[in-house]
Amino acid sequence: MTDFALFRLPDGRAWLGEGPFTAHATAPAEGGAFYLNDFDLSDPLPWKQPAKLHALTLENHAALLHVNGAQPPVINWAKPATEWFKMAFRRIRREVQARRIEKMVPVLTEVGSMASGSPLKLIERILGSPANMWAYAHLNDGSGFPWCHAGTALPRAGR
Repeated sequence: MTDFALFRLPDGRAWLGEGPFTAHATAPAEGGAFYLNDFDLSDPLPWKQPAKLHALTLENHAALLHVNGAQPPVINWAKPATEWFKMAFRRIRREVQARRIEKMVPVLTEVGSMASGSPLKLIERILGSPANMWAYAHLNDGSGFPWCHAGTALPRAGR
């Protein structure tokens, strides 16, 4: 499987979408879809609807993903450039202390290349993560990302 998206809620429920994906400007009325956009929100068709959508559990993931016998990935990580992050963090801290802003979160990304193993084995770790974890992953033609976050999402206004 070289094209998939995954979404896991803090209560443990998870869905896996298998590509190919059909792109839409808005969420489709029927079936599930994943919102996949870049940091600049430049994709005019960010809603990706999978060809197949599965409810995913620790019990059924190995059969759905065909990972029986697969090895976890070995990833060679590149050391991130941290100087801009430190500079941004110091500036944000000054602004918070001066009470000009309440909160801002700088982001530092890390890039790696897979030396061996299967990225699908990371899904096993995501499914087994603690109850309060949100998780999201996307892989397309060997490139992608996993993401996990502890905490609670804020409700949207009017919901």
